[in-house]
Amino acid sequence: MDTISTPELARQLATSQTRLRRVAAQYGLGELDAKRRWRFTRSDAEAITKRLGFAPSVPGRSREELFILKALLLRPMGLLHVRDVARAGSVSPTTASTGLARLLDAGLVRHDVERVTLGKVSDLRVWRHNLYSPAGSMIIDAVRSVVLPATKAKVRSRRVPTRLDHLFWNLDRLALDTHRDGKLIANRLLPSDDTEGLSFLATGAIPPAELNQAAATPGISPSLAAMARNVATYLR
Repeated sequence: MDTISTPELARQLATSQTRLRRVAAQYGLGELDAKRRWRFTRSDAEAITKRLGFAPSVPGRSREELFILKALLLRPMGLLHVRDVARAGSVSPTTASTGLARLLDAGLVRHDVERVTLGKVSDLRVWRHNLYSPAGSMIIDAVRSVVLPATKAKVRSRRVPTRLDHLFWNLDRLALDTHRDGKLIANRLLPSDDTEGLSFLATGAIPPAELNQAAATPGISPSLAAMARNVATYLR
């Protein structure tokens, strides 16, 4: 069976051998060869990549900054707080704060005041990537290749977010359950033309079966029905 050495795998993942060995020991991956050197199988390498993440070498940019950019690239609506960026990018809040400041100076992220609906309309600063700018276009392909480290799965809330209060003004939003009332919620969100609401449909909070039922509701336009079915298919 083909195996890969510690230095070679560390080089492929653009990480240190110390970090690689620590993860391998934690999860019991790899084995010693006849010369007492650690070797890793393809499945070992895939497991380590999943846990450590991967960021290609980009001049002037750290591994953690690339994690931050990938997290923002995956969130077109942006993120409000540094701690949200830290959580999404699997870095510490201190690292996120330092990284965002450097990326802002480099023109790779924006921190503009935007009108945001969080139960009520407010003007807040939102962190967004700026990878479609001239500066960003030089590294966007590298950012797309980034693999964020796996995080522990959290129990997903079955409530409708506070930021969508305005779409459920005549209902008790807190009483809604995204599984039990998925069809009702989707039917309210689909024709809303609200970007936050439509983005919520793609999070997987509403089960695919409920989305398909919403798509079959009389009066739903063909384009919105198709979107609901596409999201349901993607989530399966």
